[in-house]
Amino acid sequence: RRTMRSLLRVRASRLSAVAGRPALALAAARALPPALSRLARPGTRALSDVAAETDGEAEEAVILSSPVLSRAIQLLLTQENQGVAADISQDALVQSILLNPRLSNAIIAYFTAHKDMAMRAAPDMPGREAALGDAYASLIYACVKMRRLDAAFDHHNAMRLAGVPVDARVYAALLKGCGRAKKVRQGESFFRELLARGERSARDVTVYNALLNMHAHQLPRSQFLGPRHVADSWRVFNDMVAQGVIPNEVTYNSLISLCSRTRSPDFRRAEMVLAEMQAVGVPPSNITVTALMQVYGRADVVRRGRDKLAELQKSGIAVEASMWRPLLHRVASRGDVPTTDEIIDEIKLKTGKEVFDMYQYKPCYVHNYRLMAVGHSVGYEAALKALHEAREAGQTDPLTYNYLIHVALGARSEKLSAERLQRANRAWEMMAADGMRPSIALCHRMLGVWAQSNQLDRAEAAFESMRAASKELLESSTSLAALWEDAIASGDLSHIAEQLAGVPSLMLGHTFTSYVRMIEACVRASAPAELTAKYVWAATSEAAERGTSIPWHVSEAILRCLTASPDPQHRQGDPPAAADAALLDLARQLHLKLAEEGRLPPPGGSVAVVTALMRAGRVEESARALLAAGDIGADGHSPAFWPLLMLQHRQAELEELAGQMPESAQRDATVALLKQTAAIFGEEKPQSSHETAGEAVDGPVCPEAAHPASPSGPGVAAELHEAEEAHAAEAPVWGASAERHEPVGESVAAAGGGSVGGHEVSVAELSRRLAEAAEADDFEQCAEIEAEIKRRQAGTAGALANASGPHKEDLQRRLAAAVAEEDFEVAAELEAEIDMLSS
Repeated sequence: RRTMRSLLRVRASRLSAVAGRPALALAAARALPPALSRLARPGTRALSDVAAETDGEAEEAVILSSPVLSRAIQLLLTQENQGVAADISQDALVQSILLNPRLSNAIIAYFTAHKDMAMRAAPDMPGREAALGDAYASLIYACVKMRRLDAAFDHHNAMRLAGVPVDARVYAALLKGCGRAKKVRQGESFFRELLARGERSARDVTVYNALLNMHAHQLPRSQFLGPRHVADSWRVFNDMVAQGVIPNEVTYNSLISLCSRTRSPDFRRAEMVLAEMQAVGVPPSNITVTALMQVYGRADVVRRGRDKLAELQKSGIAVEASMWRPLLHRVASRGDVPTTDEIIDEIKLKTGKEVFDMYQYKPCYVHNYRLMAVGHSVGYEAALKALHEAREAGQTDPLTYNYLIHVALGARSEKLSAERLQRANRAWEMMAADGMRPSIALCHRMLGVWAQSNQLDRAEAAFESMRAASKELLESSTSLAALWEDAIASGDLSHIAEQLAGVPSLMLGHTFTSYVRMIEACVRASAPAELTAKYVWAATSEAAERGTSIPWHVSEAILRCLTASPDPQHRQGDPPAAADAALLDLARQLHLKLAEEGRLPPPGGSVAVVTALMRAGRVEESARALLAAGDIGADGHSPAFWPLLMLQHRQAELEELAGQMPESAQRDATVALLKQTAAIFGEEKPQSSHETAGEAVDGPVCPEAAHPASPSGPGVAAELHEAEEAHAAEAPVWGASAERHEPVGESVAAAGGGSVGGHEVSVAELSRRLAEAAEADDFEQCAEIEAEIKRRQAGTAGALANASGPHKEDLQRRLAAAVAEEDFEVAAELEAEIDMLSS
């Protein structure tokens, strides 16, 4: 209520102050909602007031006065909608830019040419400054779209050096780029720099919206936000209001969407945001309503959501079929057939449609959710019957088969029986017979299923199909690149528009994570090491062809997979089999290659390789791998506290093992290597988390810490971390506060017992399964895993009895506070640290 009163006072004072003064009226209009802003600025064009992402986040408007650049930006957005430069990570076509750098180069070259042309104009030419500002703004916007964040900042610096005024749209684009690259610290630093320079446009609503969304999307899409992540976004909003900046529709849509991305969806806060939005005169749009329904769906308050939707419809909002989808998905995923049928009938009655206009699946029939509901409620045969009915009615799409296969396989925690496998294979063949292509996520799941059932030939065939689809995409993007290149000279964009209109909507393709899943399948199926090596080196070769490196989270996942034994008995301390030795050789070679590329290997992967070699008795090779790991704690900024700590422990153990080796050239070589690594890992241990106050650095996700392999505990090689994003998330770094230990980033999950589906797993494994279930929209499985995590985390008080010493007592106090506050992410991190120090 205080916020609403404040906003109303600010709005009233601004409107009264600018009455009759056009110059000030224009400035005030920039702080108004997009619709009013466009009325205040006739002749300009809002190019992207659309929902850019499926979670309801709205793209901020880009205002350009140049018709040519406006058309180019429109085509760029159309190209994104076709998947050619998509930002939606779950769509396979996001890989096109990565597959074909020529396309992104051509697009950036087009906008660069316009900037250069504006620069060559005579200094006294009327409108030159405005044209140059538009050209730079569009170029920076294109760089952000093409994931060229460094280039975008370079152009921003050049813009300032050239004396071209920099406005809010440029700052917003750069912050949005930081959010997409998960470089939150860089974005925060940039915003602070703007304020320190006294940039007035930094206080624009567009900039604040970009900053808010940067924090709201700082984790990959498959992960839910913790309390501290949410607090960052609300801090930005509170600062925005305190500075007198009036929120607009994009602001409120983002806040409502934020409520759906938390671990415990906060529908009451979302309703308060909507009420405030209406109270200050910002009318909700269909994007607002869709975002709100996502909150209700995730919170499992479907009846409340349906009532709110009916209330909003009565207020005059035009409803669309997609607004019901989150509610429909929730009831269908829990097998509530009657409610599913009610919502389907309601959609038909209110909209006259039986299909959702979805980005990922075009089209998506509402009856897919009935198939899901009867599958979960009655069983596979009922779902199969629903499929046959849909086929007869011509209402099948890729999602239809996706749901059927998930019903056939059952929950991931359930044991895969021969009957389940047969059903899934049958559904897969029916999908192929109907000419439907599976989603990339479904392919990834089936690769593991086939490996588990000794059907690796099917997995190989599916992977080759994914690569073939990527080849199609590559050809399409090459053709588009040529058209963009031609447009530089001709200025004709019509051919690009024509080709985009005919681009097929492909769902299949492969990513670097696809290589991880295929390598994991080979290891799980105990395939010959030569076959596993084929996919490992294929991934590195493809990265080289793209002119890039394998992302950290991918290379780390591969190293962890190769250093793990496919036979569970080996994880209990048994000597590795010959096949394991060959995989370990492969891991060592990959680790060395990554180091030779000029950048540090992933710290978690280094821990896995060094530890596996040491446990195998290959002390000299382990020392070489430790040297290749590099100084991950250089300049006082460690990409991850736990990998650094683990590598320091490995240094001490290797020094002890080297002292036990008989006199030989190998011993001398090992000692010489350890003298080099001692400068990095052999001195004092890293500062504990409450002693380190350095700012977090941007980098890839590092995995949870794991204990060394022992007869009584799991080995360093853990289950692969689920990461479908094409770009790595920000690294977990340990920070400090005067009041309380606040580690920043991903949680370092505690090792321990517990079970899901009868299998002993750690909190880290439960977190991974939760991410997988969220990605597959398996809300029933999400609820089951979330309940298990809360039960496990609530028992962390048992760790207190085993800790001693001043530092451990401090950790105990923080752990007790975290449990009391139900901050389970912090509790897991603290429990892991106590467990490590105790061991």
